[in-house]
Amino acid sequence: MEARTVTEENLAGLAAQRASVLEIARIDKAVQQMRDSIATKASILKVDMSFHLAIAAAAQWRTAERRAITAKMSCDRGSITRY
Repeated sequence: MEARTVTEENLAGLAAQRASVLEIARIDKAVQQMRDSIATKASILKVDMSFHLAIAAAAQWRTAERRAITAKMSCDRGSITRY
């Protein structure tokens, strides 16, 4: 868990430095979708994956982006159902 925290903090920092206006909009959209899911007590798993993918893309860290894409695809197929 510690490694994940360090990685996510670094990704967020890189995203804050490198994100384009479009990438910021994708992150904002994912955050709003998570809020909506929480408000309706729906699962946030898929939108959380979209959020992490948007952060990785904005950070321009391609290895992290590929991992996020793989995780999202697994989620979309139903291979991942919870954390």
